[in-house]
Amino acid sequence: MAHVHLKDKIELEKSVRRFRETFRGNVSLELAVLLMNRYRSDYRLVVKHIILMVTDPDTGDLDADDRREIEASPILQDVIQTLQAEEKEAKAKKMKIKEDPDVKVKAVPA
Repeated sequence: MAHVHLKDKIELEKSVRRFRETFRGNVSLELAVLLMNRYRSDYRLVVKHIILMVTDPDTGDLDADDRREIEASPILQDVIQTLQAEEKEAKAKKMKIKEDPDVKVKAVPA
């Protein structure tokens, strides 16, 4: 059982990463995980869903049913937490490079 859980989690993570790279991160992490899980990583169905759905900016693209679905699934929660941690780490690394005194930025003449 644990093997199936791990396999599902890894496959979902790969699908969500690939999907978000395609959309350049413009789709929220939670929505991408939820839709990829709901449509079994079928990119065409997920894209159709995103194109055809009307989004409410106040809810962050998720309604109450979607949030309950995420809360009820440990696989979805694991994937979201893993990818959020990776995004935070990448942001921190990027900020560290910007703040590094050894890195000098040359001004480009206009």
